[in-house]
Amino acid sequence: MASKILGGYLLTYQEVADIAHQLGLRWNSDPEVLLGCRKALNRWMIDQDPVFWYFRLQPIGFKEDGKTVVKLIFMTDGTIEDKADPDFRFYEDKGLTANFRERTLRANIPEELFKNFVTVRNPEICFVQERYGQAGRYLPLGSRAWWNEHKLE
Repeated sequence: MASKILGGYLLTYQEVADIAHQLGLRWNSDPEVLLGCRKALNRWMIDQDPVFWYFRLQPIGFKEDGKTVVKLIFMTDGTIEDKADPDFRFYEDKGLTANFRERTLRANIPEELFKNFVTVRNPEICFVQERYGQAGRYLPLGSRAWWNEHKLE
């Protein structure tokens, strides 16, 4: 069976909610409610740079200390390998992750969002459809066409 391997920045819902509140974002009249923080932060980021639609926060489930946990991830890299090297990992300073980080710096996205870069193996990930900010012409992330369209200058 092929292995799914993702690289990105992992956050808890509470961390995302706290940062979103610092930015002045609101999604519920009760500030303790976490549901909605992901969408609010995604929309704010897309307003800073439309390319962030490709990197929006997504829910991800994986095993941690023997239990399944659900967190949020800015997925910046991914691959599916038939025989993945058990030591394979993604790096922050290469490929799509480096492109993403340069864009976050240019858009003044809070650094607190990017403290926990991880490589996750065989996650349970749910790609939530988000029409807000969706590219008019979808290009597969990381494809040659995507790189040509979203060159950093």
